[in-house]
Order: sequence, then C-alpha cells, then structure tokens
Amino acid sequence: MISTCTVCNLFYDLESDFDKVAHDEHHRRWNRGIRALGYKPMPYAEREALKRQAGELLREGMSATEQAEGATFILRAWYDRDLEQAIQKGKVNTYPSFDKYILENLPSLNCSPEVAEQVKIMHV
Repeated sequence: MISTCTVCNLFYDLESDFDKVAHDEHHRRWNRGIRALGYKPMPYAEREALKRQAGELLREGMSATEQAEGATFILRAWYDRDLEQAIQKGKVNTYPSFDKYILENLPSLNCSPEVAEQVKIMHV
C-alpha cells in the first residue's frame, strides 16, 4: 500500500521493507534539516501550482510590482526545490538564505531590468 508521509512528503510502500528503511532515513534527514533551518519547504505539488500561478503574474502583471511578486514566487518555489535536495544530501548548513538565493538566481528568470530591480528592492 502506497502512503505519503505528512511530515517529509515522501511516497513509499508500507509493505516494502526497503521503502520503510529508505523512508526512515529520509524522515530523519528531513527533520534535522527543518529543525536547523526553522523552515519547511513546500511539497512538490504546491511548488508546481505556485510556479504556474506566479508565471502568469510575471507575464501578465499590471505593474512592475505585480510582476516582481510573480518572480519572487517562482524563486521561492525554486528555493524550496533546491532546499529539499540540500536536506536530502545533508547539506543544510551550507544552504544560502532566501535573499542570497534571489541574488544568485534572479538572472535565470530573464525578466525585465525594471522587474529585477523591484525584486531586489523587495527582498534584499
């Protein structure tokens, strides 16, 4: 029977000894990571939904501020995805703050200079 852990978001087979062991290890790393950070990354489905909505806001926002909010939401989804990977690898201690992550990854969005500047004003 497939289950999803409500704490670490891992899908695993409750009847599989291998999956149980893998889940236990993942769960321990996850708890250590979120305790160290004081923040729990969004689950995959939430990140994907946020990216879709944020992409619309970035493309169709009526102002640079609205577009910057869309850009920020996309960056938050990326941040949470990458943070989840860092937690799984036990590399939470070297993970950047969200503000630093924004500066490092904002160029990847290819948004207008006006929107990029607004994102920086909002978060850095």
